[in-house]
Amino acid sequence: MIYWVELHARAGQGDEVLRVLQALCTTTRAEPGALMYGLHRVGGDADRIVLYERYRDEQAAAFHMQSAPVQQALRVFEGLLREPPTLRTLQWEGGFGFAMVQSGDDDIASQTVHQDRRTGP
Repeated sequence: MIYWVELHARAGQGDEVLRVLQALCTTTRAEPGALMYGLHRVGGDADRIVLYERYRDEQAAAFHMQSAPVQQALRVFEGLLREPPTLRTLQWEGGFGFAMVQSGDDDIASQTVHQDRRTGP
């Protein structure tokens, strides 16, 4: 499961949104099935943040979304964001460059890296 999440902070709140997401990144890293969690700012707009999330399967993604840290972050975001986060599900179609995948489960991370280098998951 791959997700693309867009967050648009209220004016001047991008740093605070990023701080919440960085803390969430730490807890997400320990979740079973969490393979990648990348935080990005949209160039030229400090109040727009994009997340690229990758999970082993639907169950791992559901576990993440239902976790207490995510639910707490969503409550905090109500006061920091202009609008609710936009969540898109992506489907892998090929590519390269995913060697930075890290996970608490080295076998899954290694398998993902090798699969990505060939043609996909």
